[in-house]
Amino acid sequence: MSAIWFGRAAFRGARFTLGFVLLVAVFSSPSAAYEPTVGPTEIPTVTPTPTSTPTEIPTATPTPSPLPEYLVLSAKKEDEDGNVRLHYTCDFQRYDYRGTPVDVYLAAVAGPRFTDDEPFNLGTLFDADEVRIFRADMGTYVSNGVVEGPTFRGAVFTSAESSSLLINTVSSEIYRQPFAFAAAFVRSGTGEFVATDGFPVAGSGIVTPFQYRAVILDRTIHVGDDYDSYMADWEVPNPEGLSIDVRFSMAHVPNGLAVLHGGYWGTYYRNAVYLNGSYLGAIPGLMNGNHWAWSTVYVSPERFREGGNTMGFRDDINPETGHWDNYMAKGWELHYN
Repeated sequence: MSAIWFGRAAFRGARFTLGFVLLVAVFSSPSAAYEPTVGPTEIPTVTPTPTSTPTEIPTATPTPSPLPEYLVLSAKKEDEDGNVRLHYTCDFQRYDYRGTPVDVYLAAVAGPRFTDDEPFNLGTLFDADEVRIFRADMGTYVSNGVVEGPTFRGAVFTSAESSSLLINTVSSEIYRQPFAFAAAFVRSGTGEFVATDGFPVAGSGIVTPFQYRAVILDRTIHVGDDYDSYMADWEVPNPEGLSIDVRFSMAHVPNGLAVLHGGYWGTYYRNAVYLNGSYLGAIPGLMNGNHWAWSTVYVSPERFREGGNTMGFRDDINPETGHWDNYMAKGWELHYN
């Protein structure tokens, strides 16, 4: 930005000698009196305030505007079972990556700070509540800025500018909350972003795979027959019985498959779980492992009732020794549409 300067005009004062001639005609009238002439009072010249030099406003470095989008993403639910269809459109007219291998980094983002109408930078991406990067097997892991590698290495986009990808949000562990997709393309071998303007990431709108959630266990339970000293540091050291029934409510019978997610600790035998009086399955054994493990399974909608439902946790016994198992469970919940 060029500054605007104002020049000073120089003025030359001219002196004038002013002579005053006062002619007073005095008539012979006796009432007339002579009044002396009063000299004019000179007004002192005021010293002018000097004109200040204008301060030049420094030119700010403008934030670069994003180039036209090289990649456009959109996402929507595919069905009621937690599958999401991710659509993408590539711009091969203004970006020269048709037929050139690129590494694709794909993420699912909870609480995004971006919108789907313009590209953004990596800082905006990782400013979200949670960023889960997709591995090649479409599983995900939480990242705070460090990535293990691309989701798709050496992908080649040919003539088709638009296509889609079906993502099972349950197997990807991204079904429990609303999220958006984000992707960045990096040229294979060079590590250079396809978009070189500082805005290499494209995002989709927010998708909610499952609209409803039912909490089954809002506390930790301990199923078993007797206390043992090795249980002293358990969240619930004392067992509560060989059978524990928990009631929970559902807004309606699910429209598709429901997702059951829950944690367990210390299992050894085949401890059964019942839903509304019918056998549902067995909790996986941990060989007495004293740590929390988590499982996610689908449950058919016909197994549920609108309103009140009951989940039953049972204990298993070793028929040779007569020893009952001891285990804990917590965080059991359902997600459904």
